[in-house]
Amino acid sequence: MRVEISSHLFADVALQRRFAAEWSEILGHLTGLPGGSAAIGRAALMEVRAQISAGLSRFGWERDVSVLVDRAGRPIETPLRADFAKKGVVVEAGFGLRDSLYHDLFVIQVAGAGRAADIGVLVLPSMELVGSSPGNDNHATYEQALELQRYRYALGATPFAIVGLTP
Repeated sequence: MRVEISSHLFADVALQRRFAAEWSEILGHLTGLPGGSAAIGRAALMEVRAQISAGLSRFGWERDVSVLVDRAGRPIETPLRADFAKKGVVVEAGFGLRDSLYHDLFVIQVAGAGRAADIGVLVLPSMELVGSSPGNDNHATYEQALELQRYRYALGATPFAIVGLTP
């Protein structure tokens, strides 16, 4: 797959410099995913998400991580959890409906404010990958996340990169 990247608060620079190893794992895995030449259905999107999960797990990323920690750095049990985390980076794989986009952004911001992470990465399918078939019109996409960046002041203080997957 091809990736498109947008950044909030210069997250792309921080990922390239301070979190270079983690960023390399993320991008290496995402660009290595098999990509077709056309839009795919909802079941196939869930398969892409499963491939992302399996790949990041192979690189040692923790799954289903608490985004709140106490003063000693120990996780606080909460239903608010990040999909993946490793060395100060949280990754949200947003392959749900449009409402999940806001939830994923919220998780990244809470992880940063709660000192569970320093930076976030939000992975989303592009409109080209989702396509316009019935049932896919309410799916969260990279382009929808880009539209939210017009409201940068409301997106929070935790830097994050938005990665769009394109066939």
